Amino acid sequence: MQRILEEGFGVSDIGSKKISEIKDSPEVKLGEMVLRTQMAIRTGEPDKEQTADLVMRAMGSRSRRKFADELGVNVSSISRILNGQVNEISPPLLAKIGFHADSDSDVTLDKLMDAQGLCDPQDRQQLASRYEEDCRRIMVDELLKQGYSVRYESETREEAHRSRMMSDFALRTNALGEEEMQWLVECKMMSQYSMFPTGFGRSQIWMDSAMAYYYRGGRAGRISLVVDHIAVFEQMKARMAELSIPNEVSVILISTRAGKILEEYVAPLSDGRVPRQVFGKNAMTEKQGGQ
Repeated sequence: MQRILEEGFGVSDIGSKKISEIKDSPEVKLGEMVLRTQMAIRTGEPDKEQTADLVMRAMGSRSRRKFADELGVNVSSISRILNGQVNEISPPLLAKIGFHADSDSDVTLDKLMDAQGLCDPQDRQQLASRYEEDCRRIMVDELLKQGYSVRYESETREEAHRSRMMSDFALRTNALGEEEMQWLVECKMMSQYSMFPTGFGRSQIWMDSAMAYYYRGGRAGRISLVVDHIAVFEQMKARMAELSIPNEVSVILISTRAGKILEEYVAPLSDGRVPRQVFGKNAMTEKQGGQ
C-alpha cells in the first residue's frame, strides 16, 4: 500500500496522520481501488464502446485536458480512450477514472471493470460455475437440436475416479455412433487469463490427463475440452493434429455470449477411422450425408 501511495497519488504527509484519519482518507480509498484493478481477473474481452461511454460520462462537464490533469496523464490518453483506440486500460488509470468520476455520472469502478472484462478475484468461483453450466446447457441444446439423444450420466465410482481430473460432467448420447456412448467434458474459461500462454499450459495438462484416462482403461466414447479463447483453441488444434491415437479426444470452441458452439476438432485416430464431427459448420452436412 505504501508503495502505491508513493507513486504519485498525492500523499505528502501520510506519516504524520493518525490511523483513524488515514482509514477513510481519499488517498487510501484510491489505493484500495488501484489494488482491486491490479488483482482483477479477466473474464472477457474489453468493450471499447462501453468503456468510452463510461469515461465520457465520468468526465462530466470537465474538459478532456482538465480531466487528464486530474488523472495525471496526457490529454491524448483520454482522447484515445474516447475515440475507441484503446483496448485495455492499465489498472492504475482505470482506478483513477473511477475515483475521479463526476458524482452525478453514476460511473463506478465496478462498471468500468465490467466494461473492461474484469472482475474481482472472489467472484472467480461463481464465474467458473456459471461458465460450466452455460457450456453444459449449450452443448445439450445443440445435440438435441441435431436430433441426437442425450442425457446426463451418473458415473460409477470407478469411472468417477478415472475421470475426476479431466472432466466436469458426463453425457450419454448417440452423437458419437449408432449406440449411445459416454462423452466426458471439461470446461475451461480461458478468457479469464490475460496471459495466453498460462491458459494454454492448463490445456496441455488436461491433454495429459485425458491420455492417462484412456491408458488406465477408461471407456468413454469421447473426451472433450471446451474453451472460450480462439487462440487457445487454435494451438490445441495444432497440437492435436500432430497426434495419432486410438481414442477420440477433441477440443471445442464455444461462445457463451452468443450461446453456441463455434467449432470442434477431433484428434486423428491411429486406426485410420474418421471420427464423426458433431459440432461446427460442417457437422449438420456430415450428419445428413450419413443418414
